[in-house]
Amino acid sequence: MSWKNLEDTVRNIASYIWDAPAISKTIDEVQIDCVVELRDDYLCLVEVSQNNTLEKVRTDISKLAALNFSLMGKGIYSEKYIVLSEKPTNSMRKLGNESKITVLSVDEFEKKWFDYKKYIYLRSQQSFGSVINLENGTPENDIYIPVSYIDIKTGERYDIDSIAKKLEKGSKIILKGSFGTGKSRCVKQLFEILSSKHDILPIYTIAINLREHWGAKNYREVLQRHFEDLSIDSKGFNKISKNRNLIFLLDGFDEIGSQSWSIDPEKMHSVRARAVVSIKDMIMNVQGGCLITGREHYFNSDKEMLDCLGLDTKTTLILECSEEFNEEQIRIYLEKNCNKSVHYIPQWLPKRPLIMSIAIHNISDIFDQESSIVNECDFWDKFLTLLSKREARISSVLHDETIKDIMIRVARISRIKDKNFGPITLLDLNKAFEDITGERPNEESAIMLHRLPGLGRINADSNDRMFVDSYILNGLRAEDIIQAVEKSDNTVFNEKWINPLNIEGINILSNYIEYDEKRFKDFLNSAVLCARKNNSMFVADIASAICKIPIYSVIDFKNINISDIQIYFLDFSNKQIKNLNFENVWINDFDITNANLINTNFINSVIDKIKGITSKNSLPDYFVACDISEYQPVSTVTRIKRANLNRAQTILVTIIKKIFSTVTKGNGRKEEALLRGLGDRGDSKLCDKILNKMITDEIITKHKGKEGWIYSPILKNTERMCKILSDLSNSQDDLWIFATNLN
Repeated sequence: MSWKNLEDTVRNIASYIWDAPAISKTIDEVQIDCVVELRDDYLCLVEVSQNNTLEKVRTDISKLAALNFSLMGKGIYSEKYIVLSEKPTNSMRKLGNESKITVLSVDEFEKKWFDYKKYIYLRSQQSFGSVINLENGTPENDIYIPVSYIDIKTGERYDIDSIAKKLEKGSKIILKGSFGTGKSRCVKQLFEILSSKHDILPIYTIAINLREHWGAKNYREVLQRHFEDLSIDSKGFNKISKNRNLIFLLDGFDEIGSQSWSIDPEKMHSVRARAVVSIKDMIMNVQGGCLITGREHYFNSDKEMLDCLGLDTKTTLILECSEEFNEEQIRIYLEKNCNKSVHYIPQWLPKRPLIMSIAIHNISDIFDQESSIVNECDFWDKFLTLLSKREARISSVLHDETIKDIMIRVARISRIKDKNFGPITLLDLNKAFEDITGERPNEESAIMLHRLPGLGRINADSNDRMFVDSYILNGLRAEDIIQAVEKSDNTVFNEKWINPLNIEGINILSNYIEYDEKRFKDFLNSAVLCARKNNSMFVADIASAICKIPIYSVIDFKNINISDIQIYFLDFSNKQIKNLNFENVWINDFDITNANLINTNFINSVIDKIKGITSKNSLPDYFVACDISEYQPVSTVTRIKRANLNRAQTILVTIIKKIFSTVTKGNGRKEEALLRGLGDRGDSKLCDKILNKMITDEIITKHKGKEGWIYSPILKNTERMCKILSDLSNSQDDLWIFATNLN
């Protein structure tokens, strides 16, 4: 640590210890490195030194003793300290004590306020969000693989070191991402980077798992719980607003409150705002840097997120995690953490960082081209079998199939909980055991129940559990539906599930049903039968999975009505959907690109994001009194590619945007530039047909330029082209129909 940093560190610590300004000051013509004035007649004097010799300590003792004599003559009392960069010898301490001067190291001085090095050690032993070893529940220690985090406004990419530097400068950053995309791993790495700088910079980094602070009302309550869980005294942190050198890493804003919901958007906003009130209180009091992480769909919009967290768009950097590792990152991960090189990476492998890590460490043959695993459902089946057999090896009291069935039953119990992941009480665990075995658990089986894979304790003061891994939870829920249909277990029809399958569970269920006509009919019939009973969620999960299957282009749901539930993901794209109605539902992510809906309606429902429609004005008549937060944007080629259009439609949209974006400039577009950015989608024959159609219909003109053909817009068609972009798959324009029919 440099001399300046050492002085700054000591002054900061002094200001924290005595809760008063600490400055360098000349008193009676004596320059003192650090002075804290507690009262007019009470001073704290601190001399700071990197010269850790006995001679230098003697000099500083003489200096402080002489000043103390002068101050005493004026009726001013002083506490006196000499702070060294290294640990003082016993001789130094003794010499200081003789003059009533405390000689100590900077680390010892810091402990008078807060034992930060103890905090670093203890916090590093705890988990960071979902970053845990499934085998033993200890924190995962895999080597961090460099990834980029993307600024949602500019598209700029940040690496982990860039984020750390911004936090050091006091920036407020939000990191969004789906479960398992590396938010908690980012927090863990930032904690390691920033806490390692403590010896050279006067900064203190605090990393908090927000899910451990459910119900907290203010930042003091959060800090008190956090430090109590680590058995550390937190009195020094009572006034964080005065400390510009504190950096907070707050992981999981989506895990701090209830997952309850209402069809009323205003009520939902209020529920979410109340849930994060303690985070908002902390952010508004923090003067240093702050990173807050959470799942992207927790709030309806970035505006709501910023409002609820007490932040503003001008001073807050919003970043997103990449959803998946790319193949190069997977190979680097394998080399660094498994000492393994591979040539084959299966398409079905979940490439989300967390689940991929679990797979690589636990399933040895996933990179074998002869493997029997061909899709996500096969992988899940093997993954679940692995977990169950491992538990049976650890606790031989139960067979692995029994353990598997108990886990599935616990997942069913979670369906009716107010919070998606739990809580799972001891009574719930006992009931699941009794339902499967017909017996009450004994002491040995009770121990096994308490450590079921995927479950973790809510907090240190509670015996209640919660699911800590979304992939395991939703895989088990999908498995529960599969078993219920295969075994004709109609008891689920009368249950009232409130927590839906997420995209992982939908994919597993969809993979299981596809390519088997009998399964398709069995699951659809189960949904139809259940629709006459109480469990709309069971019906919706099956409907979501069936619609995800690409080989079925026409699906008749036989007048199923779904109401009063949440649906995580619904994909009608490129399908004809018949006789399926929704009322008072909440859909997180809905794709109706190129969908043809017959006798299918949505009434009084909330939709967070809809793809295939770009504005409220383009909503078809089958949406009645619905509240939609976000429409599919089509402002860039990248977003056009994500819109799930067919090739000809994509090319048409790209051509319209590129040619008609030149209207205000009065320019045209070169032919070679029209399809730039579409890659393999740039089919020249389709492009020629669409361009010729647009020229024939007098939508654009074509003329020879210096470097080839130039295509320019005919301005009177601008409004018409904008409407095509707005309507997308719902467009009835002749040009859109022409492009659609080209495929």
